[in-house]
Amino acid sequence: MIGCGDPSSGYAEYVCPQCGNKKQVPFTCKSRFRTSCGKIYIDKWVEKTVRNIFDVPHRHLIFIIPQELRKIIFNDRTLIKVMMDCASRAALEVLQSRGIDAVPGMLVIVHTFGRDIKFNAHVHMLITESDRLPRFIT
Repeated sequence: MIGCGDPSSGYAEYVCPQCGNKKQVPFTCKSRFRTSCGKIYIDKWVEKTVRNIFDVPHRHLIFIIPQELRKIIFNDRTLIKVMMDCASRAALEVLQSRGIDAVPGMLVIVHTFGRDIKFNAHVHMLITESDRLPRFIT
């Protein structure tokens, strides 16, 4: 990542067969943790995901973990799966508590860091809506 985009770390050279002009394109690290490379990774992931989800309205939910639990989750990363499962169950329980007997489509994603790059595990959920399902977050 340190030499990402630096030609001295490697590059591809393209030569125009007509005029002979050369262009060097430095290799990148392709790490999703580096801002410019991560943006490419995210854009490709979003494009692929959008092609595979239902073409219906969706609701974006965020489940934030209390600060008191962050150190515990940081030290035991197996709890990240537990976070995802709990968020999914909570969304379903809210729907069921309102008498909705349908299972929505869910896309559940965990972010482990906040914008300040400090550990802040939280769950993002994209959940399908339908005309039959009232909005359950008001």
